[in-house]
Amino acid sequence: MKIVYSGIIGEIIGKSIEYIDTAREVKVEELIEILVEKYSVLREWLSKIPIILVQVNGVDSTNSTIIHDGDEVAIYTPLYEGG
Repeated sequence: MKIVYSGIIGEIIGKSIEYIDTAREVKVEELIEILVEKYSVLREWLSKIPIILVQVNGVDSTNSTIIHDGDEVAIYTPLYEGG
């Protein structure tokens, strides 16, 4: 699968695109667990700000959304305006 990291997530792990090969279909929550194990800095960041958004093939997803081989996953943080 192709993973596109946007905004602060890409800055944290130091890349904007990554390809991951999984032996089976995975749920979004399983992918996040894989990434947190791979990138300890992501684990640290999520412990402070545990909000990320995930799209699979351009569609908003939930933790239970199934990701298939060849899917494109976008991971990003919500945009907001401070004041």
